[in-house]
Amino acid sequence: MATLLILLLVGLAVVVTALAVAYSLRSNQQRQLATHSVTTAQASAWRGVEFVRDVLEGMVQTDDGKKVLYSLSYGAPPSGGCIPASGEGACGGVFDELPSWDASADWEPGTSPLSSDQVLDLDSQLGFGAAITNVRRTATWHAYEVTVRVTGQAAGSVIEPLATSVLEVVYEVGSTSTSSGTPGTCASQPAAPMVFNGNVNLTGGGTGVVDYAGDYEHILVAGNLSVTGGQSKVSGCVKGTVNITGGGITNGGHIYSESDITFGSIAFPANTRLWGKAVTLNGGSGGPFASIKAGGFQADIYSGGNKIGEAIVAGTLVPDASITALPRTTGQLVPADNGYPVQLQINKGAANAATYLLDLGASGVTIASSGAVSGLGAALEFLDGEAYPSLASATLTFRATGIHGGGFTQNSGATVNAKEVWAHAVSLLNDSRTYDNVRANGHLNFQYQGVTIGQLEGGGDYWARSGQANGSGFPKATGRLAGRLYYGVSKTVYSGPSPSGVNVTTQQVTTSPGLPGLPYCDVRPKPIDAEAFKPDANYIYEMIGGQPQLTIQNVKSKAGVSIDGVYPLTSLSTAQAAVLAALMSCDWGGDKGCTKVWKGSYWELTPVKFPPGVVWFNGPVVVRQNPAVLYNTIVNKGGNVELGEGGGSKSLVAPNMGPVATVCGADYYPANLCDSPTAFATWEDGDGNTHTGMPIGNSAVLTEGGMQAHGWSIKGNVLLGGSISSGGSKVTVQGSVTVGSNQFSDTNINAGGIEVSVPTGSGGFAPLPVCEPPAPVVVGVPTATVRWSRYL
Repeated sequence: MATLLILLLVGLAVVVTALAVAYSLRSNQQRQLATHSVTTAQASAWRGVEFVRDVLEGMVQTDDGKKVLYSLSYGAPPSGGCIPASGEGACGGVFDELPSWDASADWEPGTSPLSSDQVLDLDSQLGFGAAITNVRRTATWHAYEVTVRVTGQAAGSVIEPLATSVLEVVYEVGSTSTSSGTPGTCASQPAAPMVFNGNVNLTGGGTGVVDYAGDYEHILVAGNLSVTGGQSKVSGCVKGTVNITGGGITNGGHIYSESDITFGSIAFPANTRLWGKAVTLNGGSGGPFASIKAGGFQADIYSGGNKIGEAIVAGTLVPDASITALPRTTGQLVPADNGYPVQLQINKGAANAATYLLDLGASGVTIASSGAVSGLGAALEFLDGEAYPSLASATLTFRATGIHGGGFTQNSGATVNAKEVWAHAVSLLNDSRTYDNVRANGHLNFQYQGVTIGQLEGGGDYWARSGQANGSGFPKATGRLAGRLYYGVSKTVYSGPSPSGVNVTTQQVTTSPGLPGLPYCDVRPKPIDAEAFKPDANYIYEMIGGQPQLTIQNVKSKAGVSIDGVYPLTSLSTAQAAVLAALMSCDWGGDKGCTKVWKGSYWELTPVKFPPGVVWFNGPVVVRQNPAVLYNTIVNKGGNVELGEGGGSKSLVAPNMGPVATVCGADYYPANLCDSPTAFATWEDGDGNTHTGMPIGNSAVLTEGGMQAHGWSIKGNVLLGGSISSGGSKVTVQGSVTVGSNQFSDTNINAGGIEVSVPTGSGGFAPLPVCEPPAPVVVGVPTATVRWSRYL
């Protein structure tokens, strides 16, 4: 019996132990399951946090999404597109269209409590849910703080999950900072109505600038200028040689050159100014000249006693009694400001050579009586080569090593008088000429007795070929001379009493009239990159995938509706075809919508009707036979522009040059060029000056290539990367013309010509200077980020 009881107790103990072990195992399993469920729920919640962040970022990329956030910030979800237009919850209209919405003053930080949580409609299989509990407007325009409750779920059912994890998350929703871009600049590069980066050869027709009396050069030429026929009248600055035997000079104009100037038999207007390396008059009549200048000192540049470069300089030589040879051509120089910068060739010929421009007339520059030049800092402009940093703080001295050019010769065929002559070697070989003031750093040479000089300053000798030993035959002159008087063809020293009419003090060895130096012709047109103007275009024609395509941008109807979009010209939808048909018509009405403008290798517009704005072409373009005036900027990449022959108005007007009612009040208008139907857009440059009319709207033609225009009338700037041709018919431009911006391009005109006039008045359009557009605004990237979170 006792044994049986013991066995029973042992069996009971085993059962109890087994049950205890089973219970313990079950408890451990439940705890592990709960732990794993919570971990899974938390993971689901964090997946939900990222999911909601992505949703919010997507919302701020669309107007509809912005409407929702904006409305929620006023405590109520949008209903049927209703948008509060003020802080009082009043319904407005379409987002970003209402004036009250656009005004930043209407945006105030703040929030209104939501009447209830806004539960996001999410698929239950995602394993999480989310509800927006609060939306607050921040101080940043169109930026919000959005509070969201995210609930993660573990396995089980939606109604009864095994575990949940709740996160409260605050998101910052808006955009990254928006760059306002670099302000545009209005600085002519360079400053002239006509700029030719190349040689210019005018053999016929008429080319020049008319009706303009500003302070700018009329014409700038980077190469040589040759005018041998026609009616061309020019005035300006030429880097190369000038040869004019036909045409003429603009009234009151000038011809300046960094090289030699030669004239044939032309009629000179009064007060013409000539200035170059050397000047030769082989013929011509009229005048008198206001001034004739030639030559400068070739000089070495020293700093701290060391030679660092070379330059051609205006100025006078420091008196030096030890130098007796006349005329003086070497020695220490006192440089002078002649109104143009001096080119400094630093380390000329070396691997580290550099070129600078030095403005001796700039504020802060000091020129001592010894010739030392200091205070260069702001007066220097680096052009090219390897920079020489210590130049700005250096004190420079210039030592003349010789004469650069300096010859003025007036041959017997030139029957012109002059008020001022300043050169080195002066040869006056025409009879009965009068010169009010002559400064000759070197010798003077006279052919005839009939010459009269009002005031003479000479650094060399006075040689009268017509003079006699008895004192007769000498030209009249008054002044002082470093050298002596000579006469006869054999150049014999005159030792008698002062010849009749010659009141000149001779052998004044310290007399040094100096030299005028050279002008600097600033022909530096900036290269044209048509791609940079593409964002400003309204109509973009290009080949995409072998098919012609038109992209419309920045264009609205008179009702304010945008028609922007991509229009494949060979496969338009019915709606797209209707839009283009309302916009434009070509081929005398046979091509509604101008869909057949691609001709296999070039674009051709024959518009009967065409909307105003900027038209951009990728490839050569021909515009012809337009019955109406075109109010457009034609931008061309990868080819030339031809304004063709044929009938029609042949009139191209830059948008800013047209009537505002025609451009901005059109049925379809360029929204980027207009602030309203009655006003062109305004913008502010880097100096704070306000301009009317976006810069690109000042140009009529802007191309990387060249242009041929057959008798067209153009209002607006013409900026060409290549050459220009008038096609035998005169082209008139009311604005400016720049040729060869992208490559050195010769211009040859034998008929027709190019006539430029510069608009005046206060209409807001300024073709001079040529404006460079502002850098494009970089719009902020829509973003949503987690600011903070916590478990609830």
